[in-house]
Amino acid sequence: MSRIDYQKNQLLLPDVLAKLGDPWHLVLIGAPTAEWYADKLREKIRDLKLTDRVTLIPGVPPDSPLLPAAYRAASAFLIPSLHEPFGIVVLEAWSAGVPVIASPVGGLQKLVREGENGFFAPADAPDKWAEAIRRLDSDPDLRASITSAADAEVRANYSWDIITDRLLEFYQAVQRIHRRR
Repeated sequence: MSRIDYQKNQLLLPDVLAKLGDPWHLVLIGAPTAEWYADKLREKIRDLKLTDRVTLIPGVPPDSPLLPAAYRAASAFLIPSLHEPFGIVVLEAWSAGVPVIASPVGGLQKLVREGENGFFAPADAPDKWAEAIRRLDSDPDLRASITSAADAEVRANYSWDIITDRLLEFYQAVQRIHRRR
């Protein structure tokens, strides 16, 4: 659930799906930002003979009730980005009770704590992604622990009340500094 873009590295995901085998299914939801990249992704899906196990949905509006439903229907949320300044989709997945596996880049390194509220896998290692998915799938207690910690993280740090309080504190600090000059 993010734009289909080379920065998001969805090209890794068909390889992950091929390593997982049946009965796994991959759903990619997002509008392509570069048609050449989307074409390359579709070509890879065809080459790996995964067309019956991959669903491409060109996007869901952010205010659509289908978006949280799509998150809740997922077994895991994979974000194999090559670059990710923050990763709000991680918070969305966590809010829906979905465990996250992410590449250890940018803001994802600050959000995800390995083995506590999610997992990391290198952006170029489909076997590591498949391993993390299997680990979550085979251990219900681990899955419950991960999703519980992720939910606690969202509630403790990312509610609108907390965010607006932090923003207000920031502006007040800027005003104090400006007054001293």
